[in-house]
Amino acid sequence: MIKHVHGNAINVKAELLVNASNGKGWMGGLIGRFIPLKGVAESIHYADPSIERLAKRESKRLNVKCGDVFHTNAGKLNFPKGILHAVTMNKPGQTSDLGTIKKCILNISKYCEENSINSVSLPILGTGTGRVPIEDVLKLYHKMLQTHKTLFYIVHFKR
Repeated sequence: MIKHVHGNAINVKAELLVNASNGKGWMGGLIGRFIPLKGVAESIHYADPSIERLAKRESKRLNVKCGDVFHTNAGKLNFPKGILHAVTMNKPGQTSDLGTIKKCILNISKYCEENSINSVSLPILGTGTGRVPIEDVLKLYHKMLQTHKTLFYIVHFKR
């Protein structure tokens, strides 16, 4: 199921938050702890810098690749089932592509089924730094998630 919402993904009331991640787990660095930067990862990092440390450790431990997902707890954020980091690019600042986003969606869907997730705050992956057209990602979401038993709150980002 899909429901569109406007706002910041970290403020959506859901069990699980999805973060568009890079394969290194970087989310804003030192400056992002003190200045709210643009993007979902940066919003997470500004709210709780400890999550970046977790993401960096897990991405390295798992040796993640584009299309993979990995889980961390949500720290101070109110997501009882944690944060699922969807790897949309290998290194920070790179572009992404629709094939990678499709792999991420498949892995998110599988994770939600395997872990009985009822609701997810899901940004439009790869459309910020990754520069994938928003319309293309939304078409994939509707094709792949519309009939899923999990409720996906598709978040159109606003700071």
